[in-house]
Amino acid sequence: MTRHSILPRHRQHPYHHDPPPLTLPLFPGNIHLSFPLKSEPLQTSKESNCAAMFPPLLISSASSRLVASFVFLAVAGFSLGSPVVVTAPPEVAAQCPYTPGEYPLLLPNPVDCGSFYMCSWYGTAILQYCPDGLHFNVKLQVCDYPAYANCVERTTTAPVSVTTAAPVNVTTAAPVTAPVNVTTVAPVNVTTAAPVNVTTAAPVNVTTAAPVNVTTAAPVNVTTAAPVNVTTAAPVNVTTAAPVNVTTAAPANVTTAAPANVTTAAPANVTTAAPVNVTTAAPVNATTAAPVNVTTAAPANVTTAAPVNVTTAAPVNVTTAAPVNATTAAPVNVTTAAPVNATTAAPVNVTTAAPVNATTVAPVNITTAAPANVTTAAPVNVTTAAPVNITTAAPVNATTAAPVNVTTAAPVNATTAAPVNVTTAAPISNVTRAASVRV
Repeated sequence: MTRHSILPRHRQHPYHHDPPPLTLPLFPGNIHLSFPLKSEPLQTSKESNCAAMFPPLLISSASSRLVASFVFLAVAGFSLGSPVVVTAPPEVAAQCPYTPGEYPLLLPNPVDCGSFYMCSWYGTAILQYCPDGLHFNVKLQVCDYPAYANCVERTTTAPVSVTTAAPVNVTTAAPVTAPVNVTTVAPVNVTTAAPVNVTTAAPVNVTTAAPVNVTTAAPVNVTTAAPVNVTTAAPVNVTTAAPVNVTTAAPANVTTAAPANVTTAAPANVTTAAPVNVTTAAPVNATTAAPVNVTTAAPANVTTAAPVNVTTAAPVNVTTAAPVNATTAAPVNVTTAAPVNATTAAPVNVTTAAPVNATTVAPVNITTAAPANVTTAAPVNVTTAAPVNITTAAPVNATTAAPVNVTTAAPVNATTAAPVNVTTAAPISNVTRAASVRV
């Protein structure tokens, strides 16, 4: 059986298609007669009466097909309700020419292969339907069998809009909003406030105040008072009385001029020069450097008073150097209070008594008889002037300047008063002046 294309006369194709393998009924009738194009407008109750007056249109020529579009619009003009024609969406209607040509342009319906849009005028298109079982063939611009039409319906547009909107809004809002607010606020406020305030305040105030006040006050006051008063009184009174009375009585009548000249010159030059240079330099440099940084209060008062009063001439060099360096470095941090009291008391009383009495008595009696007439006038003038000026100036300036800067608070008052008064009065007044005035 030969199949003819179902086309209007003006669009019959010169070749014929074989029937597809599908068993579709062929519509009988004149092969020059096209299938009627069905239009399905939205009708109201009033429109049904008007539609009954118009029989179905048979489009058999190009002119009649063009007239059909006007008839559809005329029917719409008589209707009193909704529009009777369905126009193409903007993306499809945009393909229609603004001014129609000889034949209207037919466009496929993207969502239905059994219908198509027929371009009208001014860029509009009207929805048309193929007979049941046929698809619109875009290439041939006719309704054809589905096997030859090659139409693919894009049915994605309609369900996509409905399916996407519903789950997106419902699913996203519920889980995101609920856990975010609850989880973040709860742990932040509770954990931070509790440990910060409790831990910091407790240890800071208790530890600092306790050790500072107790350690400093104890050794400073006890050690200073003991050695200063005891050492000064003992050697001054004993040494002066012994040589003055014995030496003056014996040689007074025989050789008055002799002992004055001899005795005054010898001890003045020897005794005065030695202690001035030695005593001042040694204790200032050694004692000041060691205890300044470590133990300013404790060793300053004890060490200075002991050597100055006791051993002015002979033992100054020996006694001062040894204990200052050894005692200060080692026990400063560990045993500051214990060794200070023990070392000071022992040597003060022993060393003073022995050398003072022996040296003074021996030279006075022996030298009196021989040089009486020879050197009367010369030594008197020389001896008196020399030792007075030298002894007084040297120790005062040296001793005062050095310790003042180093140990300002604790040792200044104790060290300065004790040695200055004792050393100057004992040897100068009792020994030198008593011998020369009586002669």
